[in-house]
Amino acid sequence: MTHTHYFLAISLPDEIKKQLDTFVQRHKQSLPFKKWTHLEDYHITLVFLGAQPHDRLERLVTACQKLGEHITSFPIQLEGLSTFGQEERPRIFWAGVRDSAELSAFQQSVKTCCQQEEISVERRPYRPHVTLAKKWIGKGSFKEVASEVSQPPARLLHVTSFHLYRSHIGKTPSYEIIESFPLRGQ
Repeated sequence: MTHTHYFLAISLPDEIKKQLDTFVQRHKQSLPFKKWTHLEDYHITLVFLGAQPHDRLERLVTACQKLGEHITSFPIQLEGLSTFGQEERPRIFWAGVRDSAELSAFQQSVKTCCQQEEISVERRPYRPHVTLAKKWIGKGSFKEVASEVSQPPARLLHVTSFHLYRSHIGKTPSYEIIESFPLRGQ
């Protein structure tokens, strides 16, 4: 039996999704990964929730709506590329998000909101990013091949809302927004 997983995240504007997808299409052949992220699935995770009972999700939706009323929209910048895992054979290839005081405080507020609703959250440090691909399957070293890859241009975007997503394992696109939470002033 497959459990449905949920997470809270910032969606990206279509223009930025298309720009990232153009970059991916240009480099897909030279960077062999097992799975590339569908352009509709690009997002910046705030908190992974895992499987949750319906009643807990309902309480979380109410809490997130209230949280959004107290947070002012703020800018973030996408810039650079990096990986998680072994440098030679990474498990995740991602576009970076410049950490900022606003983003860190926002993510911490969302995390606290989840904890208040009795949802356990990851303890590892928050590393904001947009996953582009998973599991290096190239014959050589990723590091050597990646040195030839040009960086996508940095992009500024304004966070005006966040969303509750549901995962659909085995489907493409894999993620569905099921609730949206506007930030104050939007």
